[in-house]
Amino acid sequence: MGRHGQASSSPAEDDRRPIPHGHRAAPTENKRGARIKPELVRLRGTTAHSPAAAVNLRLAGAPGDAFATTDLNIESLRVPITGISLENSSAPNSIHAQAYECTAGDCLVDLASPTFERNLLQTSAVTVPVGTYDRVVFSFCRGNETTHVVYLTASVSLNGTTYYTRPDGSLATGAPAQPAAIRFSGCANGSMMPYPVAVTDNGVVQQVPDEDGEVPTPVGEASLRLYFATDDIAWAAMGATHSLWFSGACALPSEQAEAGTPYVCVGYPVVGSFLGTTTIPTVERYSMDIASSVTLFTDGPAIYGGYLRRHLRSAADVEREHLSATGALYSIAVNTDGSLNLQGYVGATGPEWAFPAFRRESHSGTYRDHYQVSRSYSATRLP
Repeated sequence: MGRHGQASSSPAEDDRRPIPHGHRAAPTENKRGARIKPELVRLRGTTAHSPAAAVNLRLAGAPGDAFATTDLNIESLRVPITGISLENSSAPNSIHAQAYECTAGDCLVDLASPTFERNLLQTSAVTVPVGTYDRVVFSFCRGNETTHVVYLTASVSLNGTTYYTRPDGSLATGAPAQPAAIRFSGCANGSMMPYPVAVTDNGVVQQVPDEDGEVPTPVGEASLRLYFATDDIAWAAMGATHSLWFSGACALPSEQAEAGTPYVCVGYPVVGSFLGTTTIPTVERYSMDIASSVTLFTDGPAIYGGYLRRHLRSAADVEREHLSATGALYSIAVNTDGSLNLQGYVGATGPEWAFPAFRRESHSGTYRDHYQVSRSYSATRLP
């Protein structure tokens, strides 16, 4: 898995963490349950792109100047979404329900579509069996496939020069941008639901307590809106690979990247799941001085999901200690003082990263890295 930025040696990173193909239980034939219609909805995110913000990063171990940024102008991000399923993370092979299956065409969905706050998929309601579901899993392969290709079309400013994507994952100065074909290993990726969806014989309900602590009444049919944003989902670099180049996320061969060819990489989307409501959630985004950003999908005090991503904006971002492993928040808990205990993927030695007292405002605090070492950070809430 990804490690702390100054000690990383593994090529994998959490936001690309695949769920192995072929380990899914077949959907149950039990017809008891409730009807759910999944909807994939893009949110506008927070701040607009500002190519002039791309910066000169002098990276340890890199010859001369190196450049990197997560502030890309993404024209298109086409992902093959072949299916969406719901599962219980503690029993994924027994509590599992198919909510959507692509049956025609190449199944490519443009996650950078200018269509905001509307369903990007051609979905209909399906019967989901009785059970409690706390994870949404996106599938990207068909049949016996073990890899899939994502197509990223984007431009980016590096040290004052505008570069455009090329099919091999490199960047060049000639317009227009061409789709970069980035091949991912694995066939699925999941997002946790802090508030599980419970399906009973009486209907379906998301277990979000109201102000009095009461859970809403189940309904017979509801939409499950899967919200996402593309802030910081991709990054570009030139003259550096440490904590930036990863097999799969980046298409350009490492030898060419290390030789100085500019390149682009991308991660998986993470969704916040809202059942039976058309309320547009708030996207709370926090930049941190550890080359990372935290994004939360919220509705008032309730947090429906989020993620940590790479956030490169200043020359100090990669020079100092920083996080390289990124991805979905696997655990979101509210402390007694109102702060949040946020954790990434939990492995044998503990979470890959944790913020035990993260506040929903600009603040300073400590986080723990993969080695469970506490380090300081400062977070700024973005407008």
